[in-house]
Amino acid sequence: MSPKNISNEKKITLMVSKEEASEKIKNRIELGKNMLTSPINSQEEIEDLKNKKATWSDYNVELLKRLFSDDSISKEYQSTSGAIRAVSFDPYSTGRAWGVKLENLKNSINAKINKLESIFERLELFSEIGGVYANDMIVTHTKEEFIMDFIVAVPHSGSVTYKVIISPCHMKRTITALKDNLGKYEEKFGNISPAEAPRPIGFRPPK
Repeated sequence: MSPKNISNEKKITLMVSKEEASEKIKNRIELGKNMLTSPINSQEEIEDLKNKKATWSDYNVELLKRLFSDDSISKEYQSTSGAIRAVSFDPYSTGRAWGVKLENLKNSINAKINKLESIFERLELFSEIGGVYANDMIVTHTKEEFIMDFIVAVPHSGSVTYKVIISPCHMKRTITALKDNLGKYEEKFGNISPAEAPRPIGFRPPK
């Protein structure tokens, strides 16, 4: 098997500040722990806890998708499950089956909490997405997408600092928003004189 090419791996970044991500995940952990301490005295209360767990966990999945730049952390959370014991269907052991169902449910909740705690502890390892400087841009497109390579161009050289890939519909909305803001800027600060086009720097954006 060939060695993994780490340089080709997609870097995961936080889409919000570490403080905000930390606070949100911490709150979800606390909610999970509160569910574990809820008194359960009937089959109906088990079903209620099961429904609450599903709602809580579904929210966690969506939250993790929004906190990180891709869904790999969310998928990591989704793949987590607790230890499961077989439930007896012996009519004479209803009480035991009731207890096993509750144990399995709490194990599942606890496993999800442990995974959230693991993600919480690793937050400092993720970089936050932030603004980047660019003084030039190259735009290309396919039938399905527009690709914008933002560049820092200096004499005789340059480098791509950020790549944005968006759909044609989103591109049109972006242009409309830019025109609107440009008009408002010129109304407030006066007309902008077009800048001289930068000289070619001898490279093409990555495909």
